[in-house]
Parts: sequence; structure tokens; C-alpha cells
Amino acid sequence: MVVQEEVAVPVFTDVPAPELAMLHCVGNCGLGMTMTNVRVEAGSDVVIFGARPVGLSAVQGARINGATRIIAVEPISYRRELAMKLGATATVDPNRRFPPAIALRAEILLG
Repeated sequence: MVVQEEVAVPVFTDVPAPELAMLHCVGNCGLGMTMTNVRVEAGSDVVIFGARPVGLSAVQGARINGATRIIAVEPISYRRELAMKLGATATVDPNRRFPPAIALRAEILLG
């Protein structure tokens, strides 16, 4: 890959290249958004739709930035479980009937 010098970051380490390859833009996209364009403030509530690589890195970014509640909305159960392990405080299955989601929203709004 050829990139502009301004966006290249040298990595000086003994970590093997295949492991460094895991530090790709998809995984860092969600983390970067929580720290720049959609900055998560400490003590805020965050809802993240989707717990794939970008969503999971957003969960981690929200946790790093000190969000109080981090809710991951994801239809696949193992991804919801992974989101919880990575810092989500709650998960929602959007395929379930609406009353639980409405109750969760009401709890968030009313505290």
C-alpha cells in the first residue's frame, strides 16, 4: 500500500507483522470517532448500533472516554456478549419485541 507521508505512522517494535496487521483502519474507525468527530464526554450515555469491528471499537472508545452507560444494539447474541466483555453496560436485541426497547429508552431518558 502506498500512503501519503502525513498519514503514515512508523511502528518500532518486535511484534510480528501479522499481529500488527490487526491494527487496521476498520478497527480504529469507531475508536477514532468517539475521540474526535463524535466525541464521547465522561459521564455521558452512548448507544452504538452494531457490534462488528467498528461498533466494538466504538464501545471501547466510549469506555476509555468515561461514558456512564454504553448500550450496544446488535441482533447476534455472541456479538452482544463480546460487546459486554469490551465495555458495554447493556445490550439490546433489535429483533425482540419493542416493549423492552421502549422501557430501556424510557429508563435512559428518565434516569
